[in-house]
This record gives sequence, structure tokens and C-alpha cells, in this order.
Amino acid sequence: MPSLNIQEVREMAYDLYKGRTANFDKESANEAIKNIILEAAGCAEKWDMYRFMENKYKVFAIMREILTPVVSEAVNNSFDAWVDIEDIALGDTKEFDVLNMDLFEIGYVADGTSELRRQKLVNGKLAMTQFQLGAKIYTEFDDFRRGRINFNDMINRLALSFEAKIGEIIVKGVESAYDKKGAFTNVAGAFDAEEMIKIIQKVEAKAGKEAVIYGTKAALAELVKDPSFLADAALEEIRHMGHLGAWNGVKVVEIPQFINRKDQLALSDKLLYVIPDGTKIVKLLFEGDVDVIEVADPSVRKDMQFEYMFMRRLQLGVCKSSVYGVYQLA
Repeated sequence: MPSLNIQEVREMAYDLYKGRTANFDKESANEAIKNIILEAAGCAEKWDMYRFMENKYKVFAIMREILTPVVSEAVNNSFDAWVDIEDIALGDTKEFDVLNMDLFEIGYVADGTSELRRQKLVNGKLAMTQFQLGAKIYTEFDDFRRGRINFNDMINRLALSFEAKIGEIIVKGVESAYDKKGAFTNVAGAFDAEEMIKIIQKVEAKAGKEAVIYGTKAALAELVKDPSFLADAALEEIRHMGHLGAWNGVKVVEIPQFINRKDQLALSDKLLYVIPDGTKIVKLLFEGDVDVIEVADPSVRKDMQFEYMFMRRLQLGVCKSSVYGVYQLA
């Protein structure tokens, strides 16, 4: 494979991460990514630990160039249907307007008067939570000295880890914001189509907008108990996505499920949310690039391990509608 520039390597790294290798040979692509890192380290001809240490900040810069767009694109592709994702400069922020969906009280006006209670037009700003995610990894001195570091595997695992953690934070934020207690209307019990339609009608009537049904794949499966009555197009949607794209004319959006540290599903498969359409319910800002930092010089550590930290700053806000419904499945 010919020599590649950093933009080409960045795109190739993302394709490898997503398993898209139709346009290139996987082994050659891995080799190209490794070579550009070794070139930055001054070790293209032969691995040399001291030359790597002399050029380590060039290597960190290359890894940052690869990891930053890979993490952003991975999250964007997984959550684009309901999360508004943007990259902003370090130190910047962005304000999002939140519209008040409460209806104004309309009263009778006698001829020749203007005696009505004034009602203030109140909208708000979405509160964004700023936080930083990171991972600290290390390698043994002997492995590092002998050049046994698999940079491609490290980048891939870091991207997967960031995507999983960010996804968990997003969906937990939604689950916390749209709880049953604060719902405008809610139902509990075995799924009943008539009850679901009532929830949808109430939300749409109150908000003055069409509703969207959100849920995990397992929760959305409850919308169709007997697929034998479905048309071929609907059956194809289920075969392709695992759920309907629309139910009784109402758009359906899947909330991805995640595994927690105890290898358990992180989200409830027993909740269906009915939320007014018109905006993505989560705002996510990637602030700046991935930071790659050497935590400690191995020469000052008793175990002589090489230790590095990878960090990314984010800002997250959940647009909690004042009008929404929850169906808690039995």
C-alpha cells in the first residue's frame, strides 16, 4: 500500500473501527496506520525505545488526530436519530433554546374591554453539564522496549470504550429526565394498543405536535405481538431494524441498549416513551480534541511501567419536554 497522509489514515482507521474493509485489505490498512505512527516516532526502519521517547509528542499528536474524529463519528453514527452532536473548540460552549409547550389560557373578552390576565411568554435555555472522560493504560517496560505495542488495537479499543461510555451516559440521562413520575400521562401494565393510542393522543393534543415513540429494541418489540398480520413492507422493517419504523402512523426511534460493568443490560426494556417531535432530545458537544498525556516517566516508577492517559471533554444536555407520556410495560 502506498504512503498515506494523516487524513487518509484517519479515514482508514474509522473504516477499520466500523468493520468496513471493502475498499482495502485489512492487514495492509493496519500496517499503514502502524507505519505512520512509527514514522512519527522515528522508528520506521527499526524500533528504538529511546528514539520513540525523544519523539513521543509527535506520536501523541498523530494518535490525537486519529482518535478525535473516530470517537466523534462513532457516537454520531450510533445516536444521530435522536442526539444533536457537534464539535466545538476547547473552552467554547453553546446555548440551546428550550421552547415552553404549555398552551396559553384563552378567555372570553367583552366588547369594548381588554380585561384578561396577562401571560408571560417564557422560554428557557438548556442546562449543559460539562465533564471529562478518560482512560489510563499502561504497558510493561520489556514489552515497550521490544516494540510489542499494538497501536492499532489500542486505538480501536479506546474508541470502542469511549463510544460505550458516552452512549451509557446519554441513555441514562434520558431515562432519568423522562421518568414516569414527571409524565403528563402514563400507563402501567401489559401492552394494550388502545392505551398506547390514548397516550399518543394526549401528548399530541397538549403539545400541538406529532409524537415519537422511543424505547429499547426489546421494548419496541412489544408494539407488534403478532407480525403475521403485517404487510410485507412492515415485515421488512422488522427484519432490517428489529422493530417497526412507524406504529399506527407514529414514528418509532430505538434507544440503543448498553452493558454495564456487571455485564447486565443498563436500560429498562419495560419503558416506552411518547415525546413530541420536532427536536432531537439530547444535545452533545465534543469540546476540543482527545488529549494524550504521559502520566509518569518509567524511569521514576519502581515498576518501570509506561503509563498514558487519554481524555476527552464533553458537554451534555437533555431537552426534557414539559409534555410527554410513559408506558411502563408489565
